[in-house]
Amino acid sequence: MFLYINSKDNVNTASNDIMIKIDHDIKGNKIHLIDAIIPRSDYNLTDYNSNFILYESESPYIDSERTQIKITNGSYNIQTLTNQIQETLNTLSKKEITYIVDFSDLKGHITISSDTSNRKFYIGNTDNNIFNVIGYVFGDYFADDEDLTKLNISFESTNHFDLRGMNFIYIMTDMNIESSLHSNSNGDGISCLYKIPLLHNSNDVINYQPIIKTGIRINNGVIPSGIYSIYLIDEFCHPINLNGLHFDLTFAIE
Repeated sequence: MFLYINSKDNVNTASNDIMIKIDHDIKGNKIHLIDAIIPRSDYNLTDYNSNFILYESESPYIDSERTQIKITNGSYNIQTLTNQIQETLNTLSKKEITYIVDFSDLKGHITISSDTSNRKFYIGNTDNNIFNVIGYVFGDYFADDEDLTKLNISFESTNHFDLRGMNFIYIMTDMNIESSLHSNSNGDGISCLYKIPLLHNSNDVINYQPIIKTGIRINNGVIPSGIYSIYLIDEFCHPINLNGLHFDLTFAIE
């Protein structure tokens, strides 16, 4: 027996959360993914990975010279991202410092520099920071709030930039299943149906068919008829926004 899920069949009219209706009991011992078609219209820069603090003062306690930087959400390549970071820094600089943001094709590193009379700055950590995306490692280059020893005119990333946005897609549900695939379970009855690995620079559409069947046990041998949540998250439990496009999932029941 097969279970076909298309997010177009959402019966939830109160919000954007996907709710699908199963009209009759589905009996079986296990459920496993046969095929997943998911558009890659999600942004690789979101509210969860686009922030940092810019310090342009000899003291971090001068709030007027401490700036929260938020890079606009979007789907970036390396050129558009470095352009956007540079534009944002130059727009928001409270010391009228001119910043240059560049990247090396050879090393895959990003460098943020001050181009204004050797004016020093540093970049601080904040929630949902951008550091993993642009290859910076907090602690190697960035100062804590009370540490002014790392003021500099230029900072080069330690690691290669990573614009994947995520490494895995988790298909989550509140169906009557038992799964240990997702370690961030919060005990609310939500379980993981499948974990889909993503490659670098995935195509616009993910068409994934597992090579090895990984069955998830169905509790008590039945998924009762009813209305169930189906949604996609990344490895950090952040919801994946497909920006209005729809996904298709096919499961086999055994």
